[in-house]
Amino acid sequence: MADIDTIAKRVALHGAALATLGTDPAWDKALRAYLRADALQQADLEFGETAKGQERRKLECIMLADRYGPEWRKHPGAEAERRRIFEEGEESDKRWTERFCKPYWRASRELALTPAPTIAAAMFKATMIESDEVWNDCDFPADCMEILQSDFARLEV
Repeated sequence: MADIDTIAKRVALHGAALATLGTDPAWDKALRAYLRADALQQADLEFGETAKGQERRKLECIMLADRYGPEWRKHPGAEAERRRIFEEGEESDKRWTERFCKPYWRASRELALTPAPTIAAAMFKATMIESDEVWNDCDFPADCMEILQSDFARLEV
């Protein structure tokens, strides 16, 4: 479960994002895609397929600890179960990345590349670039600082 600081950060970021809607169709489309991808990625971690699988694997680990003791991971009798649980976790991470992370990263890149229509949108974009580390994304094709400078220069008028 996400901690209250993480939830508060997300609420503030989403509130700032939603306040920018309605001024430009291209911005609105990119922002809606970003918010949708963000919500689905987090929801899957909290109560979706990924969360359910993690909870099931945690319970299996507790049962193995009951059967083999606190060092169950080192017990030869638990090796097959330990390996299965680990591999299921790895596969779950891969599915989550494909289904939710990659669309979220793509939406972050697209939003960062979309011209901000207002100062509020430019401020949100700057925060989103920082928060999502878009500047550090090896697939991002532009310089984030140049993008923000361009947005603010265009909005000075």
